[in-house]
Amino acid sequence: MRQKLLIVDDEPGIVDMLKSYFEPQYEVLTAYSGDEALRKVAAVPDLILLDIHMPGMDGFQTMLAIRENETAADIPVIFLTADDDSDTEKRGLEVGAVDFIKKPFVPEVLLLRVRHTIDLSRLQADLAHEVLKKTQEIAAQHEKLERISMQIVKALSGAVDAKDTYTNGHSLRVAEYS
Repeated sequence: MRQKLLIVDDEPGIVDMLKSYFEPQYEVLTAYSGDEALRKVAAVPDLILLDIHMPGMDGFQTMLAIRENETAADIPVIFLTADDDSDTEKRGLEVGAVDFIKKPFVPEVLLLRVRHTIDLSRLQADLAHEVLKKTQEIAAQHEKLERISMQIVKALSGAVDAKDTYTNGHSLRVAEYS
């Protein structure tokens, strides 16, 4: 299954150019506005290339709306913009973008950044899955050890109670309280 990219830009020429760069390697979805992008994230792309300056909902607003969507919240986003000031770049990274690429961009560099970002995102997801799996295994082992410990305490209390009928059951009650 090919990885999916969502390209969001209000300029059809840029969308077509980006699509031609990525189509040999990726399944490419396109959107020409923030609203359209929000509908397309239902397809759960592996990465979103997002322009900042668009009519209606700008890239920052689109990014924040994507992060509120449970199924799309973890999709990596790279901002593409002609803005050259550091405040815009800083804001983009603050709202959750993983990278910020200024137009005009070098196609080969963009392709590499996209591939590396998708690879890193997949590795992080795999790592999170492994951590969850190991945590569940540890929790199961912990429960098993607690059951075994209780069985040992009951066996020892049974041995003590068998020797002294006067305190019969006392050890078991103390074990249960503790």
